[in-house]
Amino acid sequence: MSKSLFRGLIAALAATFATLLAGCGGPTMEYGSAVNMSAVRRVKTGMTEEQVRELLGSPTSASIVPVQAGGGKVLTYSHFEVISKRVGLITSTADQTMQAVNVTIKNGRVEDCSVTQSSSTTSASLSGSSSSRGGSADAWKCDEVVVH
Repeated sequence: MSKSLFRGLIAALAATFATLLAGCGGPTMEYGSAVNMSAVRRVKTGMTEEQVRELLGSPTSASIVPVQAGGGKVLTYSHFEVISKRVGLITSTADQTMQAVNVTIKNGRVEDCSVTQSSSTTSASLSGSSSSRGGSADAWKCDEVVVH
C-alpha cells in the first residue's frame, strides 16, 4: 500500500470518527430506581420490613449482617446515574450522581435508616488521560431528609 493511499485512508477514518463524535450528545446510563424521598422520610424506627417494602418497594439489594456485628439485615435502595457529555472532538465529561438509602433491620424491625448522596465529574480524552474534579458527598438520617 502506498504512503499516499495509507494517509488518505487514515484521514478518511479520522474524519468519520470526528463526525460521529460531533453527533454525540452523550449517553445517560442509570442503575436502580429513583428513590422517592417523601417516602424515605416516612421510614421510622420500629417499622417492620414489610412496612418498609410497602413504602419503598423492592430494594436494589439486601445483605445479611453477621451475627458478630449484631445480626440483622440491611436493605439498600440505590440510584446511580452517569450523564456523559462531549466537550470537544477528543474530550468528554461524565457527571455521576449516586443516591443510596440503607435501612437496617434487626429482630424484624427498623433499627436505623440513613441516606447518602454523592456527585462528581470526570473528564477523559482519547489520549487515555482522565481526571476527576468537583466531588461532594452528604449523609443524613431518613427523617432529616428535606423534600423539595
